[in-house]
Amino acid sequence: MSNESTAKNSRNITLVVFFGFLAAFLFTMNRWVNLSSVHVLAQSSGWEWRPLLVAPLLVLIEKTGALLPISNRVLYFNLLSVVSAALTLALLARSVVLLPNDRTKEQRSRLPEDGTEPLLIRWLPPLVATCVCGFQLTFWENATNFTGEMIDILIFAYTIRGILEFRASHKHSWLYKAAFVYGLGMTNNWALIGFLPFFIAAILWIKRLDFFYFQFLARLIGYGLLGLLFYLVIPLFYLHHPTLTFIDLLKNNLGTQRAYLFNTPRWLPLVFSVFSIIPIILMAIKWPSRMDANALAQALSKVLFRLIHLFFLLLSLWVAFDYKFSPRTIEPTIGLSFLTFYYLSALSIGYYLKYCLLVFGVTAHQTWEREKGIFAALTKTVYFVVLAGAILAPVAIILRTSPALRIENGPALKATAELMKSELPAKPTAILSDDITRLYLVQAIYATEGPSNPHFYFDTASLPNLSYFQRIGTVYPGLQARIKIPEKAAVVDTYTLIQWLVELKKDHDIYYLHPSFGYYFEKFQMRPHGLVYELQEYPPNELTAPGLSPEEVKMNLAVWRDPLIQNIRAIKAPPETRISLEYLRHGLSRACNFLAVELQKQNLLKEASEMFATSLSLNSENYSAIINLEFNKVLANGTPRTIELSPALSKKLVNLNFEDSLNINGPYDELSYTFRLGEIFGSFGNLRQGAQQFQRIISLVPTNVPARLNLAKLYIDMRFTAKASDLIEQLKRSPDYKKDSPLEYELLNIESLNYLAAREFEKGEKLMTETITKNPKNPVLQSMLTQWYLTTRRTTNAMENVEVELKMNPKNTRALLTRAGLLMMWRKFDQALPIFDTVLALEPDNQNALQDKAITLFQLNKFAEAKIAYMALKAKAPENYVAYYGLGEIAYKEHDRKAAVEYYSNYLKYAPASSPESKSVQEHLINAKKNQWN
Repeated sequence: MSNESTAKNSRNITLVVFFGFLAAFLFTMNRWVNLSSVHVLAQSSGWEWRPLLVAPLLVLIEKTGALLPISNRVLYFNLLSVVSAALTLALLARSVVLLPNDRTKEQRSRLPEDGTEPLLIRWLPPLVATCVCGFQLTFWENATNFTGEMIDILIFAYTIRGILEFRASHKHSWLYKAAFVYGLGMTNNWALIGFLPFFIAAILWIKRLDFFYFQFLARLIGYGLLGLLFYLVIPLFYLHHPTLTFIDLLKNNLGTQRAYLFNTPRWLPLVFSVFSIIPIILMAIKWPSRMDANALAQALSKVLFRLIHLFFLLLSLWVAFDYKFSPRTIEPTIGLSFLTFYYLSALSIGYYLKYCLLVFGVTAHQTWEREKGIFAALTKTVYFVVLAGAILAPVAIILRTSPALRIENGPALKATAELMKSELPAKPTAILSDDITRLYLVQAIYATEGPSNPHFYFDTASLPNLSYFQRIGTVYPGLQARIKIPEKAAVVDTYTLIQWLVELKKDHDIYYLHPSFGYYFEKFQMRPHGLVYELQEYPPNELTAPGLSPEEVKMNLAVWRDPLIQNIRAIKAPPETRISLEYLRHGLSRACNFLAVELQKQNLLKEASEMFATSLSLNSENYSAIINLEFNKVLANGTPRTIELSPALSKKLVNLNFEDSLNINGPYDELSYTFRLGEIFGSFGNLRQGAQQFQRIISLVPTNVPARLNLAKLYIDMRFTAKASDLIEQLKRSPDYKKDSPLEYELLNIESLNYLAAREFEKGEKLMTETITKNPKNPVLQSMLTQWYLTTRRTTNAMENVEVELKMNPKNTRALLTRAGLLMMWRKFDQALPIFDTVLALEPDNQNALQDKAITLFQLNKFAEAKIAYMALKAKAPENYVAYYGLGEIAYKEHDRKAAVEYYSNYLKYAPASSPESKSVQEHLINAKKNQWN
């Protein structure tokens, strides 16, 4: 066959692949957004307050999309992904055609003298490779939804095609174009930086020593550098950025890519190379015709070559089907698609299928090289098995992945957003969410479906950020200006945010898009309206708000019986579906569990049971709903008690993180879990939410003393002193209240604190001193009196009482540390230091003593000794930010740049954002990086 005919056939294959997949992807294209593409829409539409400062090609695409009406952007982005995917597969088909078919002696002995391949071998491998790649689930998802991944893989495919075209034609222009495109791709995709050594090695392998020819190498590098100039796109776009300079913007892109490269687990590329890079390296080697004079050795090598090629063909196919050994299944939570590895695997399918069809299906030219007898029959059998498998593979992968794709690109996500929209008021409303994706989905449904969007949207995770909060005044004029922020504030504090919402509530309704918890809900109650929640202020001096009215109960139950919810429950999801459907189901399960708890609190047990069951049908691992449903059965029997969990569930809940569980699964309503939640809320300053948990327990078990004690403490912290007094009096009438009992001491402490909260200091002190006068040698009472003096800031009295405690017990480490702490407060550090040594001799693992000793040594300018103490503290408590602060300050004073950067960075990692030292640490960190010391 002539070169012209071969080229024509190649073009025909490429065109068939391009137009075939263009049609297939257009037919299956998502008509709306998915969880990834909604963020692209948000960037393009200006909803995202932080501009995209990485991936310059993606920035250019988003900027061009912004020129279109917002209702057409989703279609534009998704069409761009479809076309890019079809072009990528066309390049794959062309690359498979260009792959050599003369690597082994057996291949060479079966090729015609002019080197042309039989029609079946010319057409089937590229078609099978492109079908397996194109209909592989991760590729298909990204092809029909714009995520930016198809742009990166298109660049990768073009680069490979350029190398193969040069190998076939020896035209250097192909390598120069490949170098330019590869350099451009590196600016957009960090993975191409990782593949750079392989790109260089491939060219070196083909050109050998000619690679080092100066003119060629200079041009290759020049074209590559020309592509790398795209690193300048983002700095030029944001040349007038208010806080970042040109160099900062450049470093940001490079730094982000570096972080991805070094933070991606090392074992992932190594594992994935087994089915992607290693097969490619094997096909690059041209094996000699005679590797051994021994006939037996030649026969064994022949069999071994065949087995290896069959193995890599099967392995590459296996990976595409995502059977427990693929990027999608090995590390599904890492958030990366690894399409480059899938692409290389598809390239391997093309080559190894060509090998098998040629070696097993074409007779060798020389008679002595042909198999006879059983070997010939076995060869033919393998050929027909491979041929049948090659024909069936595209059908099989479509049957496997299309159900998952139909779910991913189906109407459920859009319908859920529409259902949320239907429950929102028509008038301008403030909409808040901890989940920015959910916020964008609601914005997207207004943008793409209309009518015009009247609402104000706030990402609660970003609200404390000063830049975000200040931006509100620009995006929504008049809203942010209601509250004045202190001029030197580093963040917007909690109090300011709550006051801002209170002011906002005067003129606008406020809605949350999901159940949540935290400081906003100290002021506001969430009232469910289907899938959204109206925030209403609590009545003055009241712990709770009225429950749901019968009309609200009826309306909310009707929403959860909506056909949409029932359809989502009924979807039989294949295991590969783990994106939109899982996101929807988990979110709906949490919301349903929240409603069920509200119903259960109102003693609507039957309705609550139905909702718990619905919650579990959406997410069978919703541990909150599992526990709540079991407690619902207990309540139905009439006697509230702690439930008994199965051993399997108990094992799963051993290391339960309550905060994560609340975020994922929603609230608990069971005696022991509710008590623990009350403690957690209280410890984090969410006093009302903590008190509500204990009040719930008391409503079920009025005699529960621990719940009453905790509720009394929280009442005091909330300045509900009258309510606290009532609880104290009730507890004094409890059967557990006896003279010298733990309950008596606890109530004494609580009652004194209540006097303090009511600013009745004399009554509180009188209560304490009169009680101690009756029993002056009681160490518990003496300790309580010391704490009373400390709380009322009467440090001299506290020190006098500490001395009384130490006369009673000189080894009282708590009293010793209190004495040392008071001396530190009075800046008598030299007197405090020996006390810490005494405490550490008694309790070597006492971290408080070690921490205060380090601080004292630092204050005494004994930096070498302080450093030893801080290092010891860091060893015992690696997340103790005080240790990192002290070590950072010492390094800063010693002008130790490396140590200062390390310790200050760790301080910022572990310390609360509101810590008083944060601002100075940030300034010192900047100076240390610049080697500037002041």
